[in-house]
Amino acid sequence: MAQLFARFPISMRYVLGVLLISAYSFDVRVIRDYIEGKLATKFNYSTEAIDKIKSLKDHYMGERCFILGNGPSLNQTDLSNLKNEVSIASSGIFHIFKENDYRPTYYTVVDFIFAQQYAKIIDRVIKKDNITGVLLNSLKKYIQGDDSTIWVNFLPTWIHGHYSQYTLENMETNRENPLLPEFSEDLVRGIHDAGTVTYVNLQLALYMGFQDIYLIGVDHNYHIEKTIRTKDEDILISDYEVDPNHFSPNYTPKGHKMAVPRVSIMESSYYKARKVAESRGINIYDATKGGQLRVYQKVDYDSLF
Repeated sequence: MAQLFARFPISMRYVLGVLLISAYSFDVRVIRDYIEGKLATKFNYSTEAIDKIKSLKDHYMGERCFILGNGPSLNQTDLSNLKNEVSIASSGIFHIFKENDYRPTYYTVVDFIFAQQYAKIIDRVIKKDNITGVLLNSLKKYIQGDDSTIWVNFLPTWIHGHYSQYTLENMETNRENPLLPEFSEDLVRGIHDAGTVTYVNLQLALYMGFQDIYLIGVDHNYHIEKTIRTKDEDILISDYEVDPNHFSPNYTPKGHKMAVPRVSIMESSYYKARKVAESRGINIYDATKGGQLRVYQKVDYDSLF
């Protein structure tokens, strides 16, 4: 198959790739982001860009870090404790900046829906707050970034079967489970997205060599009753007066688009990250106050300081 593909010009290979991928149960957004990411890598992955990614490799070997979700529990979490800690935050974390001095060490965005709607704010956050952005190549058409921004390639996540098959029970009883997403240990090659930006952040944390990784604000509990379905089965439109899923009531304002939260796929990605971490002797802890995630060992956030 590889030899047959090699006979075609590069542009034709992408077309054929889309047709082949379409034979599986992928969603259109994944296919599109993958192709755009490949094109961005082909034409924009300079030696300098690769060197930036390589500079992250094992940079924090043996240290600890905190990965922030954007759940409501973040309002009960004292972020001032993170002043001298390395942390990774994502997407709409900037909503907390007006009332909090907290700023992440690294800031990630992978959702094209979010990037479209908040591109100017994302750029302002990266530049004004002097935060290192780690962003997907496929988002370059929305986000400018700055000299410190690290652009990584998007890699497709092979999703098999129906969403209902993604249960923690299935994953734990099936050692060679084909439902588990892929996990990238080489960010130069790219990074996988599987339902949640936290999965991207976990790949980033392992690549940077952290020994102990703590999740906070990962409530893993979503209410989508007040949303409007669209023709795209992966996109909803918010009808919230107050957003119940995030720390800010204005996180997803009425009329804004949002990705459908696939909790079962998120759990499969969390479980995969746990398996990879365990194989390398790395610890992932859930320090979220409350929350519904049951994949990682629970620890008390306040006791860590």
